[in-house]
Amino acid sequence: MHRNKVDIIRRSGDHLLEMIDEILSLSRIEAGRVELQQTPFDLVRNLDDIAQMITVRAQAKGLRFDLELDATLPRIVRGDVGKMRQVLINLLGNAAKFTQQGYVCLRAGTRPFDNDPSRVLLQLAVEDSGLGIPEEQLDAIFDSFIQGNHTGDAAEGTGLGLTICRSLVDVMEGRIDVTSKPGEGSLFTVTVPIELLEADALDHEAIGKTEVVGLKPGQTPKRILVADDNADNRTLLTTMLERIGFTVREVPNGESAIEAFREWHPHLICMDMRMPVMDGYTATRAIRKLEGGEQVKILSVTASVFEEQRDKILGSGCDELVCKPIRESEIFDAIGRHLGVEYRYADTSQPHVLEVGPELTGEMLSELPPELIAELRHATLVLDRAAMAMLIERIEAHAPDTARGLQRLVDNFQFGRIRDLLGDAI
Repeated sequence: MHRNKVDIIRRSGDHLLEMIDEILSLSRIEAGRVELQQTPFDLVRNLDDIAQMITVRAQAKGLRFDLELDATLPRIVRGDVGKMRQVLINLLGNAAKFTQQGYVCLRAGTRPFDNDPSRVLLQLAVEDSGLGIPEEQLDAIFDSFIQGNHTGDAAEGTGLGLTICRSLVDVMEGRIDVTSKPGEGSLFTVTVPIELLEADALDHEAIGKTEVVGLKPGQTPKRILVADDNADNRTLLTTMLERIGFTVREVPNGESAIEAFREWHPHLICMDMRMPVMDGYTATRAIRKLEGGEQVKILSVTASVFEEQRDKILGSGCDELVCKPIRESEIFDAIGRHLGVEYRYADTSQPHVLEVGPELTGEMLSELPPELIAELRHATLVLDRAAMAMLIERIEAHAPDTARGLQRLVDNFQFGRIRDLLGDAI
């Protein structure tokens, strides 16, 4: 009885803190304190990062997630990547939240921009097979504190997410539209202008080494502790870290983080700052006072950070701050600098080129060994392009046409099509 009451109080407190964060974010936007930050970035890589992040959440609910990128989508562009990511993660998070069965899909393509060959209109579509939105609510869903008629977990939220999305899209000089039918799902479309750039607008080494696929051999194994009260966040970060060779443990609060530090002695801690039982600030200060606490590296992994919060976080004893939503490149870079580890990268500067062959079919896949089919299925489910590249190399040795067909689909991010063909191969 008492535990249930404490859980209710904790959830209510978390909800209140989330609302305060979003109100502050919205107030900064409306006060004109949020400006457009136009920088060169790898569009395809960023969309792939977001897709991998949402895949974890979708799979936890038994949903299918599809990433569909148009074959003509430009890779290197100039725009506000931070705001684009925030909008997409919010929309995709809502899609997963309000979908109980079926799918969530992210599509990306472009169309010409007012006879200006240096720019295009980027079109991002988030579609789901979820609850849908009644027609009478469509005009109001972007207003502050407005939520749909949902029940249960789907009813939780601040009612500000879509308002913030619209405001950020306005800052990017774009527009956001929605179509929906109750019981049939929703489709949100974001259209923003972006500038086309040549590949050399980004550092050549950064382009050629964008995806970490493992640790270089011969290094001392590193233990990393992930402290976060959100199970999805822990799973996402743990999956990222274990995939490349780190040993990882998870804990749900600061008190557990202190206990794990005492008995396991991790080399690095990824510490969420807002947790129940004991927050990250208190836990970090306590760990620094323990034997070995001055040597351990602590990364603050948190969201909605203003400058005053940044000073408080670093003042508590954290070595660096990594903002949510987590990007693989940022977390790996921070860990690499603090622990001195070296990575192996997928070399995309010299892509593996396969000759054109026949179109891939389920029958072609059915001729592969069962263990390869199982590995392909897993790689497509988690959108792991590095694993797919290694599998294609293995397949090319005894089924070159199948390898070529797979490579074309992977190059165009048609993971959903590969999954469908694997279904035919059963």
